[in-house]
Amino acid sequence: MPRKTDAAQTPVVPAAEQHLIDSINVLSGNRVLCKSLAAGLFAREYLRHHTEARVVCWFVDRADAAAAEAAVADEGDDMSSRLQIVCSADLPEGEFDLCAFPVPGGRDAEFYREILRQGHGVLRAGGALAVAHEARDDRWLHAELQQLFPKVTRQVSRRRILYRGTKAGPLKKQKDYRCELVFRDGDDLRRVTTRPGMDGHRMILPAERALLDLLPVPEDGHRYLQIGAASGATAIGLAGRNPNCAYHVIDTNCRAIDCLNEAVERNGVTNITIEQTTCTDFHSDQPFDFVLSMPPETQGNRVGLAHLRLARRVLKSEGQIVVVTKLMNQFGEAMVRWFDDVAVDEVRNLFVLSALQRPPNTRSRGDEMLDLIDMDDL
Repeated sequence: MPRKTDAAQTPVVPAAEQHLIDSINVLSGNRVLCKSLAAGLFAREYLRHHTEARVVCWFVDRADAAAAEAAVADEGDDMSSRLQIVCSADLPEGEFDLCAFPVPGGRDAEFYREILRQGHGVLRAGGALAVAHEARDDRWLHAELQQLFPKVTRQVSRRRILYRGTKAGPLKKQKDYRCELVFRDGDDLRRVTTRPGMDGHRMILPAERALLDLLPVPEDGHRYLQIGAASGATAIGLAGRNPNCAYHVIDTNCRAIDCLNEAVERNGVTNITIEQTTCTDFHSDQPFDFVLSMPPETQGNRVGLAHLRLARRVLKSEGQIVVVTKLMNQFGEAMVRWFDDVAVDEVRNLFVLSALQRPPNTRSRGDEMLDLIDMDDL
């Protein structure tokens, strides 16, 4: 396998975050709240230019927050003492002088609409909201900000744009972007709640429906691991079919975790446990009979590869992995290499791949190469 060059491994700073960094000289404030697309890079650069400032850098995803924490630790004690990394479902409370948010292309419109309103809410009177976008012909963000501020300035540079608004007073009306979904699983009517920023906001994903359609009632004592909560429908549906199975869900998204906890209580399903963690950090003292995976297409093959690695690590001998995806070629080839008895079903225009864990005494040295291979190389 060819070795990737150092240039190929160097992370590219998202254009919106870079524009915020390039605009630091026109931004001011000692109490700053920001969101980051690049491990808190804007926050760190802001502190280098404003030696009296303190910054809170907010993330909704635990994996992103962990990357920022690692980057801040590498900067030394002075940076760590002035920069706080917060991972939560909503912006932290407080009164800030400046909120700075990069908004990428292909944005989740409803998520950023909610975050803009929350950002306005935590600004002090006279505080400023700065929003950078990578497309200079943007109209959507401008219109959203005009609903929040009496005056919005636009600073256009190259292909990018920076908006700024100053808070005059509280908003007259608050909005709730939660969505309740009701679905039927057999004779049971179930309810889940979603929020912007989750996979499958305002809908039960086709991948979730596919798993509910294909998987039978869990047997007593079987242990399930679901990687990624999505809307919560799969977990609530499958675990609710047999209270004597054990169903564990992991996810990195704070909102997905909160909404699933709410759904568990609301539906009275007592055999689901939930953990906010990454595939790499997850550990279990007991193996699982089933691992269920619905890797998001938007996050590329690396996430899917992490799911396969975790399945190989936690499945019992001849335990089953089930993956729902549109990426038949990539996942099919990987699963044939590292699992036995691979089967494929097509449901709701998706591929459902299932396979069995290889017994330890039948694994070859080639199996262990999984930890060294990028799925993009398959």
